[in-house]
Order: sequence, then C-alpha cells, then structure tokens
Amino acid sequence: MKSLDVIRAERLSKMDETARAEYEAGYVDIDEGIRISQIFYDERKNLGLTQAELARRMRTSQSAIARIENGAVTPSTGMLERLARVAHKRVALV
Repeated sequence: MKSLDVIRAERLSKMDETARAEYEAGYVDIDEGIRISQIFYDERKNLGLTQAELARRMRTSQSAIARIENGAVTPSTGMLERLARVAHKRVALV
C-alpha cells in the first residue's frame, strides 16, 4: 500500500502550477482527517488485527472502525485514547 505522502507527490507531479495551488489549499483542509484515518489503519495493521478484532478490543463496532479508517468520520478524543490503550501508546494533542 502506498503512503499518503507518495500518492500526494505523484498527483502533484502531474499538475500545472494553478492546479497544484488549488490542490494544496484543499489538501490543508482535509489533511488532518486523512492523517488520523491513516493512524488508525497503521496501528491496526501493526497490531495484526482485523477491524472486527480492533473494534472488540476498543468496545465499539467494526463499522465504526471502518468509518474512521475510510475518513467518513473523525474519531473523538475518547476513541483516540481507546486506540492508544489497545496499542500501548499515549495520545498527545498538540
């Protein structure tokens, strides 16, 4: 699977200056949500869990994990903390 940074670089390399500026402006707006989705996906994969297994450990539904991973919803801080506990990590909001 390609990282978001690789996909972004590939897209930008194919754009003229005007299109690149418009893309960058839109990317800033959605960048945070995409990165959170990527964190959930990466942590789940690093743990070797399916969405259903992660959901069970986090005491939520598989569909909730899927919605977070596909960027349909942004997880609450509580959900981030639950992921951190499962992954034996800490959440730092900066």
